[in-house]
Amino acid sequence: MTAQFYRPQREDRGRSRLLYATALIIIVFLLDMVAGGRLRAAIRTPVSYVYLSLESARDTLLLNGIFSSKLALQEENTRLKSELSDYRTKDALYAAMKEENERLHSVSGLAEKVPGRAASVISSLYASAYGTFIIDTGIEEGVARGAVVFAPNGFAVGTVMETGSHSALVSQLFAPGKSVEAMVSGTSVVLVGQGGGNARAKAPRESEISVGDVVRSPQVDAPIGVVQHIESDATAADQELFVRIPTNLQTLSLVYVGRK
Repeated sequence: MTAQFYRPQREDRGRSRLLYATALIIIVFLLDMVAGGRLRAAIRTPVSYVYLSLESARDTLLLNGIFSSKLALQEENTRLKSELSDYRTKDALYAAMKEENERLHSVSGLAEKVPGRAASVISSLYASAYGTFIIDTGIEEGVARGAVVFAPNGFAVGTVMETGSHSALVSQLFAPGKSVEAMVSGTSVVLVGQGGGNARAKAPRESEISVGDVVRSPQVDAPIGVVQHIESDATAADQELFVRIPTNLQTLSLVYVGRK
């Protein structure tokens, strides 16, 4: 019985308080209208003091205790993120400089043997079906037609075919269908380019040629490849040589152009 009357009594009290608060607001609003707004002016200053006090309390909480520690951690986190970004940028610049230094160092030994200059490859070696690529040096840099182009390891990869003011077109030695006279283990052969740095040649079956032998060409007076595989048939008069330039042409970005 008691529980049944308790809930309606609480609800009635809540409604009464809401009505009293609403009535108070209406009374204050009406008094302010009657007073011509003087009531708002009178309470404006005390309210401002209360607001300033609350602002001061908020600043005190933020600058002291738990809130201060949290704010300090946020600032420290922001600073560390900024420093980390700076370090990453510096590391990237250092890596780029180191790579460029290693690239130039790779051809420094070649420059002591063959007069010429380094050049960057500015087109893919696989972009042309004719086995050509473009470098960023030309007539103004002393590059001439017929000049031999070397990979950093000293193996010749092509010759300059055409020249511009600051660029040149290079024809690969092992371009598809291109023939190159060469010598391997004292035997003269004619290499036929297969593209991609590969070539084939036929040599007498009795020739003492082994896998790993270096192939040189009198046309460029430099090594041009290494014997990768040999196929021989006991009934055939010749054996077939498979030769490859020991350089990954797909990633070749720096070459050395000799003086003609």
